[in-house]
Amino acid sequence: MSAFLAYGRQTIEDDDIAAVAEALRSDFLTTGPRVEAFEDAFAEAVGARYAVACSNGTAALHLAMMALDVRPGEMVIVPSITFLATANCARYVGAEVIFADVDPSTGLMTPQTLQAALEQVGDRRLRAVLPVHLRGDVAELDRLAALTTQAGAVLVEDAPHALGSVAVFDNQKERIGDCRHSAMSTFSFHPVKPSPPVKAA
Repeated sequence: MSAFLAYGRQTIEDDDIAAVAEALRSDFLTTGPRVEAFEDAFAEAVGARYAVACSNGTAALHLAMMALDVRPGEMVIVPSITFLATANCARYVGAEVIFADVDPSTGLMTPQTLQAALEQVGDRRLRAVLPVHLRGDVAELDRLAALTTQAGAVLVEDAPHALGSVAVFDNQKERIGDCRHSAMSTFSFHPVKPSPPVKAA
C-alpha cells in the first residue's frame, strides 16, 4: 500500500449539495440571480463596495489588468514567490514583469524588496504592483501602497490565500479585500487557496 499526500482537501456538506442541485434545477445555469447574490454577499464579507465573480483567480487577475488598461511594454511588479498567474496576467496584456524579492522567512514582498524592484524600472512606465498574501499572512499594504503611489502606479492585491484575513495598519483593523490600500483585490476558491489566518505564537 502506497502513501498518498493529498494536494488539497475540501469540506462539502449536505447543504452545499442541495444548493448545487437547486441551481441545476433552476432556469439559470451559468448566470442569473445567484451570481448577483453571491457577489453582494462576498463584497459584504470582505468589506468591499463591489465584487465581480469570475471563473477562477487567474481570470480575476487578467480582468484586473484589463480594468487598469495596462498596455504592452508597460511594467508590472510581482513577488518572486507566487503562482505563475500573478506574472502571467501582466503578460496576457503585453506588459513586462519585474520580480521583486521576498522576505526569506515569510515569502512576502516587503517595502524594502519593492524599493529594490522599483529601481529596476528605469525610465519605463510602471503601471501596477501586485503583492501576494500567503497562507493567511498579509503583506504590509500600507507601506507598499505608499511606495506604489509615489511611483505613479496602482496596487492590486493577489489575495487567494487571505480570504478572511484581518490586518492591523496604524492601529486600525482592516479586512483583506476592503481595498483601503489597493485598487482591487483578487481571490480564489480553489481548495488549496483559502486558508485561515496564521496566528503568531
